[in-house]
Amino acid sequence: MAYELAGEGGQMYFGIASLENAFKLAYLHGWHPMGTVKCKIEDSSSGPTLAVDNWSSYLSSGFQLVIDEDAANIAAALETAMPDVPFHDCDQKARRQQPLEFFGGIEGRSGLSEFIGFCQAGGFCIA
Repeated sequence: MAYELAGEGGQMYFGIASLENAFKLAYLHGWHPMGTVKCKIEDSSSGPTLAVDNWSSYLSSGFQLVIDEDAANIAAALETAMPDVPFHDCDQKARRQQPLEFFGGIEGRSGLSEFIGFCQAGGFCIA
């Protein structure tokens, strides 16, 4: 299963583990989740509602919106983390245990950099 992210920064696809580790890494480097906004498609007159229960709103594929300010905060936290992300590929055990190691290596660092730019562009929808 994969998540599709769409927003001002375009479109990105993330595997479950990739998105979860990106959010964990951001959290470990100072991001404070604001919660997501869930659009009420069936009744647009009532407007969006804030889903601040916990991380589950960020890892739902139920058309959750991450607002601009939260996306900027994610990007800032991940930028803080980037110097600590290893340049070498990490073994599978380390990748499963630590978000820093999950994004280790050229491909992982590149994907994380792309996600930072995506978040800097503004809010996005998780589907």
